[in-house]
Amino acid sequence: MLEGLPEIQEISKAADSGDLVAARKLAEGLAAAQPLHEGAHFQLGLVLFQLGEWVKARQALKRSLYLRRDLAVAHYYLGLVQLGLGEFAGRSFQNARRLISRQDGVTVLPWGDGLTAGELRALLQPYHGAPRHMKPETERINWELVRQRMKEAEATLQRAFEQGRRSGRPFCCAVLPPWRKKRKRGGQTRRAPSKCFSCAWGIQ
Repeated sequence: MLEGLPEIQEISKAADSGDLVAARKLAEGLAAAQPLHEGAHFQLGLVLFQLGEWVKARQALKRSLYLRRDLAVAHYYLGLVQLGLGEFAGRSFQNARRLISRQDGVTVLPWGDGLTAGELRALLQPYHGAPRHMKPETERINWELVRQRMKEAEATLQRAFEQGRRSGRPFCCAVLPPWRKKRKRGGQTRRAPSKCFSCAWGIQ
């Protein structure tokens, strides 16, 4: 195991002191030197999680779980990363809960830095029955993006409506102007249909 190696202690020391850049550099070096050890990838994923680099953290944690599926702590952190990405996290938390369900509360978990099964149960409690729980900041950002897209769509439809009213065309034909342009095919130029696809085929 790598838990007692100086590299692990250096990574933990750098992360605890707030020097996450140095911790990341050390963790990446350890993962490169020990590509088949789950602990090296877990340490890298943990540092990337603290840096907020969700996608890279997810990749590193999944590599650690590929090498060792029974790492309850890795499943827990993978769930947190998935929450940060707005993804479904219920399975990760369920896997972590299942792995510690038969363990004594004082059992120290692998790669948990002294974390016990009982302490992990307490950490998992807020996520019980909430597989799609999202952090407030993530939820706020997503809703802001939705509102922005809705405003853009409303502006596009309004321009299409005004264009259709001025040209006397149906609203659907104004929304799909490419069907009224000239197009070249086989070296010849021909005029596209004057109506949109739905009107030309009698869909409406």
